Amino acid sequence: MNYSFNTAELIGLTSENQQLPYSDILKVLDAPTFSKHVAEFYSTNQPTIDSMLGGLSYVHIPETRSSVQFLKDLKSQKLFKYKTVLDIGGGIGRVSSHVLKQMFDNVDMLEQSELFINESKVNFAKNHIRNRFCCSIQNMNTLDLGKYDLIWIQWVVGHISDLEFVELLKNCKQKSEYIVVKDNYSKQGFWFDEKDGNILRGLEIFEDIFKAAGLNIVKQIDPETWPKDLMPIRIWLLK
Repeated sequence: MNYSFNTAELIGLTSENQQLPYSDILKVLDAPTFSKHVAEFYSTNQPTIDSMLGGLSYVHIPETRSSVQFLKDLKSQKLFKYKTVLDIGGGIGRVSSHVLKQMFDNVDMLEQSELFINESKVNFAKNHIRNRFCCSIQNMNTLDLGKYDLIWIQWVVGHISDLEFVELLKNCKQKSEYIVVKDNYSKQGFWFDEKDGNILRGLEIFEDIFKAAGLNIVKQIDPETWPKDLMPIRIWLLK
């Protein structure tokens, strides 16, 4: 399915310090080999918190605390129940265990790496996850997932194309009225890491994608506890 984006000519940087229009990056993200390259790169990651955080394990505590606080603040508004939640791209269960299980009765997790899934069965998350689905984002619509009070998407969308991002959100809309996206963003245009295939989109690009998926921003914050020397991070609640 085709979508009309307004951000194709935004200028950003690559990890090789090249200035490129976003339209050039879209061609890379849409290439059939891109998802395979990303999967192969991350298949070498060790199933540890430090590896999940790219060697920045020191951000784990303040990062998870900011997510829990975000959910606590929302709970007072009674927007949704805190019974069931789905963690998209859950890795070894770091967010499922340290964030979502702190607030929800039942946590399900979707992750494409069997290695990470298996680790979540024996590590700190072993008793915190109800169902584990070993499946890629691109194929999640083949699963009978049922309905959730909330779907949480964190540090996943940097590895998929804009079209896949829109389709992911549209699939999630069918399973939950509310969706949280938590991710780093670029202050100017975008930033693309050519080594690991990670795209940090600018806020304008995120908003363009949310609009294409038919979603509105209910709330958004930049956690104050996030280190100032790292790429900024934002939490969006979408409906």
